[in-house]
Amino acid sequence: LWNIKQNLFSLGYTREILSLLGVRGVGWYMFDSDNNIARILSARLLYGYNPVFTVGYAISSYSRQWWSGREFYIVYQITPECRIFVFKRGWWTTRVHYINAEGEKYLSLSSSLSLNIVPKFSIGVDGMFGERFYFVDDKLLVVNNRPNVEKGIAGVKISCGLTKNISLVLDLKKDFFRTYNINYYVLGLQMEF
Repeated sequence: LWNIKQNLFSLGYTREILSLLGVRGVGWYMFDSDNNIARILSARLLYGYNPVFTVGYAISSYSRQWWSGREFYIVYQITPECRIFVFKRGWWTTRVHYINAEGEKYLSLSSSLSLNIVPKFSIGVDGMFGERFYFVDDKLLVVNNRPNVEKGIAGVKISCGLTKNISLVLDLKKDFFRTYNINYYVLGLQMEF
């Protein structure tokens, strides 16, 4: 019954400051067919080679149109992360998400493991438990702007290299919210240049 069109524009920049220290910044502007608007700024400080330690900060503002009028939200997020190269085949990443939204505090833990099984073929699993609200992923450029508390995620991702720069990706994910669940089935091409 819903027909919502959503548009997202982003601009990012990554810079190495010293030999093992880098910084990344991303800005977003999102609007949809229901006249809802989001503006997001995030920055991430990176240190190390293996393990890689990062800490990210995001501030986002949302303007949402309701029957009673327009409401505004400000959300602050801090995301420390540790990424370790494992089994000489892939990465294990653990993140803590702290979010302050509308005067409420949310805390969650997520982890992912991605392994190259054979050349040009990899498989990954990821999960999250806890609570988060209006979550910003500055790496995948994803903004979870649903006005509901996210309680958990379980997912599997399979990637098969077709050429040197193009891979076929299958992503299966279940997203658990307080009042509903969403199943994602994604098949697409990933290009790296």
